[in-house]
Amino acid sequence: MGVPTVALLTDMNQPLGRMAGNANEVNESVDALMGKGPSDLMEVTLELGAELLVLAKRESSTEAARKRLEKVISSGAGLEKFREMVVAQGGDFDATRPVAPAHEIPTATDGYVTAIDTERLGYVVINLGGGRRQLGDKLDLSVGFEMLVRVGDKVEPHQPLARIFATPNAVAHIKRDLLAAIRIGEDPIAAPPLIVERVA
Repeated sequence: MGVPTVALLTDMNQPLGRMAGNANEVNESVDALMGKGPSDLMEVTLELGAELLVLAKRESSTEAARKRLEKVISSGAGLEKFREMVVAQGGDFDATRPVAPAHEIPTATDGYVTAIDTERLGYVVINLGGGRRQLGDKLDLSVGFEMLVRVGDKVEPHQPLARIFATPNAVAHIKRDLLAAIRIGEDPIAAPPLIVERVA
């Protein structure tokens, strides 16, 4: 259609960032705008933003664009723009975003994280009430989880793999599903590349 387009094929073998769930993800996004986001989330966001600035002819190279984005974050201008967007849509940026109580989920074994089933993790959020099964379902914005390990990490017995944000009763029902989504093997593996390919 004559529209300059770039796509980055990114690793989807584990969640991007650490948080899942509505309030959790918004809080993590705010942290990212303050320059305190997880390294993988920051990397993908900066790379995508740099590509966009070049496509929009606002910068001549992705290197220059990335420096510009890093400056916008470090100066606080990015966070301030997000605040303006929230207010423009009738929201209150400074309102408390309630998060359910945290419960750490430990592993019973040692080894290496060899795979993470992201689809299964998606259903963990849905089953906690943080996602819809059908149109009209009421969402619990406070539930979700935080990943504490990544593919390739070495883990020890009783080490927390994740932190679930939910009521104790809900955690008891969902804990097995979350643990089943994180596969632990005996042999070490390399962490997968974050950006697999650039398509233009």
